[in-house]
Amino acid sequence: MIRGQLARPTLIPRPLALSPLPPPAAAVLVWAVWGVMLWVAFAFVHRYAGRAPVHDDLVFLSVQLDPAFPSPRTLWEPFNEHRLPLPKLASWGTARVAGYDLPAQMRVNLALLAAAAAALVVAARAARGTTRPTDAFFPLLLLSVGQWENLLWAIQINFALPVFLTAAVLALVATAGPALSTGRAAVVGVALLALSLCGVQGLVPAIPLGGWLVAVGFDGLRRKPRSCGPGFQAGAGQLPTPGSETRAIRKRRAAFVALGFGAATLAVVAAYFATLSRDPNAPLALDGRGLRYALRVCAAAWGPAGELLEPPSPGRVSILGAATATLAVVTGVMVALAVRSRDRRVPAAGVALFLAAGLALCLGIGASRAAVWGTLVHNRYVTLAAPVLCGVYLAWVRFGPPLVAKWVTGGLCLTAVAFAWPNAARGHAEAWQWTAPQFLLADDIARGVPMSFLLDHHGHFINGWPADNGVPTARAALERLKAAGVKPFDRIAPEPTLWEVPTAWRVAAAVPPAGPDGTFAPDGLDPVTLRVTFDRPPNVRGLVVRYTAGPGSHGSEIAWHGCGPTGVPVSRVVAQPFAAGTGAKRFWLAEDASEITVRTSGGSGVRIDGVSAIVSE
Repeated sequence: MIRGQLARPTLIPRPLALSPLPPPAAAVLVWAVWGVMLWVAFAFVHRYAGRAPVHDDLVFLSVQLDPAFPSPRTLWEPFNEHRLPLPKLASWGTARVAGYDLPAQMRVNLALLAAAAAALVVAARAARGTTRPTDAFFPLLLLSVGQWENLLWAIQINFALPVFLTAAVLALVATAGPALSTGRAAVVGVALLALSLCGVQGLVPAIPLGGWLVAVGFDGLRRKPRSCGPGFQAGAGQLPTPGSETRAIRKRRAAFVALGFGAATLAVVAAYFATLSRDPNAPLALDGRGLRYALRVCAAAWGPAGELLEPPSPGRVSILGAATATLAVVTGVMVALAVRSRDRRVPAAGVALFLAAGLALCLGIGASRAAVWGTLVHNRYVTLAAPVLCGVYLAWVRFGPPLVAKWVTGGLCLTAVAFAWPNAARGHAEAWQWTAPQFLLADDIARGVPMSFLLDHHGHFINGWPADNGVPTARAALERLKAAGVKPFDRIAPEPTLWEVPTAWRVAAAVPPAGPDGTFAPDGLDPVTLRVTFDRPPNVRGLVVRYTAGPGSHGSEIAWHGCGPTGVPVSRVVAQPFAAGTGAKRFWLAEDASEITVRTSGGSGVRIDGVSAIVSE
């Protein structure tokens, strides 16, 4: 080269980028998506959150209302096959800060999911060295309102918390170097120990990753670090360099921390299984049903819109679920091959075990729930399955060939974008059906419906569990909430003195018409609908409807009809369902209601045996 002449830079070919956005603009885009998704989810919770405890919420009721710190026995007490000490403790802490306020707990659940998405975005940047637009995949997946059940059910802290901890572990493991530092080993260890205290959904990832942490610790202790610097020669009389001794001490300290936390995690797991009792109401389906259900759970990782593409059908395999599971398996194999590299062995083994744990959790849900739910995958499993896809994404970022990784992560992000709107639409549609009974309960309390009628109208919705399942009954729950001064339950009206008196009534219209014995039988698949009018005696407060329903009746309900304050017609379902045989339903009326509708589907029909008025002084 001639003196003073600049050398021509060597051009290194770079893989084709899927997005022309420079890194700063890509980061702005990704965090803008995270912010918008969080704002939409927060508005969703604010709009639809109800204040009434529903079913499993009653498991935490005693802990939330008791200001005293819960005892270890209370925290360890099981519910079905789950022990949930950490979610119970988190729920107790929320109640101490915000009072017994279920919407506040829902916002905490949302904050945990938002933190999980943020941690994974940061991890993708750390693993790749820059942020790409496709990293918006994480908020699109974890903050979708399609997972409405986990956003609008306070008890789902027992899903949101382990998902947050799982995401934290994934972020730390996927971005680890050839060896864990003391700080990283401690944070991963604390997260795994916490996961082991979050029920079965936390145990499944805690077991393999706890074993991984133990192996990392043993490996660090087995390898003797050099006690001298690179310039030391034996017999030369030189002392080890201070830097090499410090690094050796740090490595051994990190190994001891990893080994200690990994062993503690596995000890908690052993204690859990030593006292585990299976739920007799959830028999295992260790056959094709369980596998098909597990694949539907894998499909649910994308949100409930997957059910719109592939409606549940017995014996049918979910194509979306099979594709998702196959992608996870292929990714796991790709990561497992990276274990052969000494520099990538620690993170590769951790990520491979993470993917295996995610698939194992889907299989466990399939085996334990297929016999109970058939082909229906409950919306709450959307959140538990989503970390599998997050693990796939980060695995390709860290270990995949750059060009292939860009296409895989881009495909994952585009799929999440395609599902975003259908998921949101499904979430809003389901949210109103979930929350409407809670708003109706609050409305009934505001208009003075007494306790016994509240239970008649809403008791099954509050607690449909058997009376011997160990949680408060609907009556006990409402009485405790009233005694604790929790709004709006503190305004439940006292029980009035009531009488039942006969009243004139008639069936004004019926579809189909009555048979010879007065029974209204369904015509094929069409339901029986009866419009019954009655005379209102003075001081009427409610009605008692006596009926005879045929076996197999379902979807039965009674609704009163009246006018609202502005003259707009108002209808409300107040009693459901019917029991086969002879029975009676009583319900509190609106002030101007003079007509009811009786509706039942299936069975051999229904007959109205009498209508009586409930009056007060």
